[in-house]
Amino acid sequence: MSEANHILSPDTQAVLLLCASFEQKTHSGLRPLTVTQYNRLATWLREQELRPGDLLCPEGAERLRQSIDQIKEADQALVLLERGVAQAMAVENWSRQGLWVLSRSDVDYPNRFKDRLKQSSPPILFGSGNKELLARGGLAVIGSRHAQATALEFTREIGRRCAEEDIQVISGGAKGIDQEAMLAALAQDGKVVGILSDNLGRAVVSGKYRQAIREGRLVLISACIPEARFHIGHAMARNKLIYTLSDWALVVSAETDKGGTWAGARENLKYNWVPLLVRDGTDVPPSNKKLIQEGGCSLDEAEVRHRREDLRTLLQQTCRNRGAAAGEAVESGPPAEKVKKLSGSERQVTPKLRQRSLLDE
Repeated sequence: MSEANHILSPDTQAVLLLCASFEQKTHSGLRPLTVTQYNRLATWLREQELRPGDLLCPEGAERLRQSIDQIKEADQALVLLERGVAQAMAVENWSRQGLWVLSRSDVDYPNRFKDRLKQSSPPILFGSGNKELLARGGLAVIGSRHAQATALEFTREIGRRCAEEDIQVISGGAKGIDQEAMLAALAQDGKVVGILSDNLGRAVVSGKYRQAIREGRLVLISACIPEARFHIGHAMARNKLIYTLSDWALVVSAETDKGGTWAGARENLKYNWVPLLVRDGTDVPPSNKKLIQEGGCSLDEAEVRHRREDLRTLLQQTCRNRGAAAGEAVESGPPAEKVKKLSGSERQVTPKLRQRSLLDE
């Protein structure tokens, strides 16, 4: 990692102090702010016409101290902001591992999270690899850790087809469907975004990912600190990030009424972030059929394998057909060229012209 990437903006430093844990064992009673708590503080900052970075200055800290009666997180925030030494050591360690940190105020932070998740978007992201991939969209490929052999083979076929057609694969990095989709795309020199819920620091040095990160074809991100261990809550929260960073989502295999795949798919159907495609055919689990009944778009496995039509066209047509059958408008997902143009224009907005919002804090 270059020295430039090691330097954090004042806003990002402040948000990191407020929302991240730097020690395996936290000080007694000291916990980072949750997303909800941070958003309350961000609301106060906006009302006071302050930025998060202003809290690092004596004047900003004093204004927060004077508002203890108004902001119930103020005491906690003031203590968290005193962890500068611990933060510096953590950032230096992450930098040596090739990791970077983004806050919602950084220009590289994914606009898709802000647009779709609003205040639920993570205040801080940790990552490694090509940040530009975060704006490209793509196909989210999601499924069970314990999928059947036929489902895994279908997943590898999808990963290969995505790479051949320059459709970025977005997945969660877990063993099973997620990992097979990512590795199949990378094997064909495709581009991949992996959104992890634990062990980011370990993943970035893994032999299966290291070369693709160096070549700029893979970016791994997490809303959890790089040392985080597996926690079911983190894994479930990660689902919405996979969906909202994508153009379409494909569920290959799910377990009915349980597991992250099932919960994430139903959450996406509820909020309608992106079109949900579901593998269909003679050898799919009952849960896949149930997701289709609840609003998912049936994607026939045989049609994917044998139809000569390109995958992007098939995905778009499947979503349109589902919308027409239901009598509703269903977004089919923009082609890669359109995504690139949109992301480019967004990056041309200068700080002076950019409308300030709570999500930039």
